[in-house]
Amino acid sequence: MARRLYRLKTLYEASFELGRFSLPGEIIDSFLLTVLGAMGITKGFALLIDRDEDGGQVCGRGFSSEELSLLETFLPRIGATYFSGVSTAESARLSRPHLLSVKERVGESPFPEDTEILVKWVINERRCGLLGLGSKIRQAPYAEEDHEFILSLCVILIQALRRASSLEDVTRLNSELQEKNAVMEKTLVRARNIGAELDRRVFFLKSLNDAVNELSGLMDSGELIQRFLLLAMGGLCAGKGYLVLFSGLEGHRTLALRGVPESLIDEAESGDVYRLITQELFSGGARQGEGVRRGYVDDPERLIRAGLPEDMPGAWFIVDESTFGFAGLGERLAKAPPLPEERDFLLTHAGAFAVFLKNARLFEQTRRLNEKLAAGNKELRETLENLTRTRLEADGLKLAKERIKSMVRHEMGRAERVTLLDFLMILGVSLVIGLFFNFAHPGGIPIIPPSWGRPAFTAMDATLARKAVETGGAILVDARPREFFEERRIKGAVNLPPSLFDFVYGMSMEGENPSREIIVYGRNVSRYYDEDVAERLRERGHENVKILSGSLSSWEEKGFAVEP
Repeated sequence: MARRLYRLKTLYEASFELGRFSLPGEIIDSFLLTVLGAMGITKGFALLIDRDEDGGQVCGRGFSSEELSLLETFLPRIGATYFSGVSTAESARLSRPHLLSVKERVGESPFPEDTEILVKWVINERRCGLLGLGSKIRQAPYAEEDHEFILSLCVILIQALRRASSLEDVTRLNSELQEKNAVMEKTLVRARNIGAELDRRVFFLKSLNDAVNELSGLMDSGELIQRFLLLAMGGLCAGKGYLVLFSGLEGHRTLALRGVPESLIDEAESGDVYRLITQELFSGGARQGEGVRRGYVDDPERLIRAGLPEDMPGAWFIVDESTFGFAGLGERLAKAPPLPEERDFLLTHAGAFAVFLKNARLFEQTRRLNEKLAAGNKELRETLENLTRTRLEADGLKLAKERIKSMVRHEMGRAERVTLLDFLMILGVSLVIGLFFNFAHPGGIPIIPPSWGRPAFTAMDATLARKAVETGGAILVDARPREFFEERRIKGAVNLPPSLFDFVYGMSMEGENPSREIIVYGRNVSRYYDEDVAERLRERGHENVKILSGSLSSWEEKGFAVEP
């Protein structure tokens, strides 16, 4: 009776003791000590087998390290031998441990030789184990009640291991849930950032749409300039801004200011701003769309060189060949530099403004022409009234008519016999008409083409020209307009079109040695650009200017390199 009470107490204490642990290794180690102590056994081992991983844990007391190492090595084999037929359904049936006789060992046994009892137990379809016990201290055989006690302890072990397995699953699921929550939080942050990005884009698109709708209905250039500046400041949340516009060959300046004193823009000259724009065009910083070239500048040094405020970056734009401008903004609510979306908004807004400004100026020009036409119509009406008053002179006009008819008949008779005198008379009349036209129109056509009066230039063959350029003694100059130059050109040639001669010459060729050989090419059917540029180079003091014979066509026929 006392032994029974002792074993019941041991079962209670074992249940309490194993319940304190959460790791399977700690549970097996404590269980083995409990079994050995309660039964008075000198040796024992416990195997926890994980069939999914073909491994597990080995815990032993009283056996040598070699014997325990052998057990650990044979764990996959032990699992395959003793538990290969255990299915999910069978694991439920084997929830109670199963006592094996040592004689039931299969094949060559991996267990120590003094193992007297084996207990097989299954936790779930994944984990199972074996308990091996040696002889008692008193060398007494195992009785039936010993078997029952060991099996009861194994039941407590199974419960503890299942609880630990469940806790392990909960911990793993919790870890996986935390990882998923972290991923979801990152996704949520990314979604919020994308939402904010989309909100910004929608705001700029709506602002741009509103600006285009508002500017498109304005036909007064002055009001259009003021409205553009206000809309640009509102779109970028700027506290101040300015717009400087240069037009005409003389660089007439128009200003629009909001929160900026005029003295801050006094140093902005047409040439300095145009030089800034030209540098942007040649450096690839320009954007072109809707036929308008524009770009963004935020470099303080470049703004200072152009005479513009260094702390007010902005957009430059070109309206037409003689009109360009710059819009600068400052004191933005966001202290950070403008975002790419904000730059795109300003550039698109500037492009639309340039188009509308061009339309407004065309409208103003049309209105002025209509006013002139109305004044002409008034003069025409007065003329008609004068003709009406001269109706009394109709008889005299009729007589003049008859005389004119007679003269015409006479002249028609002479038309069949044209003389040298008639040809000279026609030439004289044409000369008088041309002089009168040029007198009335200062920009009229020349009576004698300028090329007739200039000295002829020396022509150079393409082969000789190439040799002169390769030796470094000559410069190739492309005299065609910029668009033809961009389409196709001789490699290494400098573009110097007649329309931009003074400007481009001053930037790229002003310091050249006057005696250095210059070879000019570029002409078409209607105009000889090469001779015009060659003459202007000769006027600048260059003594050794020549014309490429056959122009670009002869160079290509020779198979020499061209760009792009």
